[in-house]
Amino acid sequence: MQTDVDDLGRWLRVDNAPKLMVNVLNKASLTVTEVRYDSPMYGMTEMAAQRDSFAVALTLRPHPYHEIFVDGRNRPVRDVRIDDMMFYDLSTVSYGYTAFPFHSMFFVITRAFLDELAEDLELPRIDGLTRISPDPVRDENLARMSRRILPYVSTPGDIDELYADHFMLAYGIYVCAKYSSLPTRRKDRGCLTRWQVRLAQEMIEAHLDGRVRLRELAAMCGLRTSQFAHAFRKSVGVAPYQWLSSQRISRAKSLLRRGRTLSDVAQLCGFGDQSHFTRAFRNAEGVTPGYWRAQQ
Repeated sequence: MQTDVDDLGRWLRVDNAPKLMVNVLNKASLTVTEVRYDSPMYGMTEMAAQRDSFAVALTLRPHPYHEIFVDGRNRPVRDVRIDDMMFYDLSTVSYGYTAFPFHSMFFVITRAFLDELAEDLELPRIDGLTRISPDPVRDENLARMSRRILPYVSTPGDIDELYADHFMLAYGIYVCAKYSSLPTRRKDRGCLTRWQVRLAQEMIEAHLDGRVRLRELAAMCGLRTSQFAHAFRKSVGVAPYQWLSSQRISRAKSLLRRGRTLSDVAQLCGFGDQSHFTRAFRNAEGVTPGYWRAQQ
């Protein structure tokens, strides 16, 4: 199946670039690809296949100079650093030029994804990524999120489907919240907006091992750590760590029903080991996981 990522690879003259595609919502997908060119004197790209989509790029190799043709006008871009983010409206970009090697990771966000995301969040239609330009953007939260998925781009079969779904949805929500018309004000004082709740919950579910910090979740939602913790409890009814614990147990039950071993369940649900999982499950359900499964 041809995708916007395939068009992007052809545009940059990088054949067979590794890619990861995840159907995050209903039909729309988010796709990420890693594009690398190590030789000097690259030159001009091909003519872009202009589509109603956007590309968000993480810079993995510093890039001193390139040119991007937007709406027929040449825009020079200088001194792009590692972990700088670049945003492209693929309906307006035609050519690019550089004399230097490059290495980037591209997330492609389609119009279909934007429409489905707005519908899922019960919000007005998202016009597009409106707060962007060809110049590099320093966004440490977005760069850190992007790097978390990088190891799986070349080996998509290694990624857990649940992790991929939650991670990519959280990524899309964050980008739209910060760089589009997605509403950011909280309706009720002290509560989170609908998108902030979804972003926090998706990120927690994507990191059942607990390797996402409270301050990271707060920063992604544009709040101070204490403010976020209070607003999450008020909006969801429990503290973030309690919600994490409940999601671990919920996923563990699903895996137990599917016949996974206790050690596998412990690992997939973010517990330190099988004994840790057994203690946590008994505390939550009053019985051991083995006994619980036998009763199902």
